Amino acid sequence: WSARLLLRSFTHVSGPRFKRGPEDEPIGLVLESLRWHGLFGRFGERDNNWWAGLGDVQVPVLAVAAVGDQQDPEWACRMLFDQIGGEQPKQFLCLGREHGFSEDFGHVQMLVSKAAQQQVWPRVIDWLRERSVPEQVAEFQAAVGS
Repeated sequence: WSARLLLRSFTHVSGPRFKRGPEDEPIGLVLESLRWHGLFGRFGERDNNWWAGLGDVQVPVLAVAAVGDQQDPEWACRMLFDQIGGEQPKQFLCLGREHGFSEDFGHVQMLVSKAAQQQVWPRVIDWLRERSVPEQVAEFQAAVGS
């Protein structure tokens, strides 16, 4: 509680100092993270355990992790993915050389690099197309111009 009060006196925290990337993070993001994780690492709200709730997920899931991601490491993404239950289709895509990609993608590179444009986004688009109904495919193609 006192940590939250102290943090409210800041407008941001240093991203580089806390190894969260090159940019500073708004203090609201830090406070929200504290609310989500609680004092003892609980992930959820007072009456709702979000971690346990992942076992009840009933929608298709494509989880994408990057070997070179220091902010959200592959092992943590895999742990989150493995917690997801249900009978729906789910797939874990790890972006790195050992998985057939041209490089070990990082946190940002997996979204915005030339290599991501050529190797990652086509896989995401194919995954989405496989799970959509014909009307949605037509709308999607019109929106992206393909």
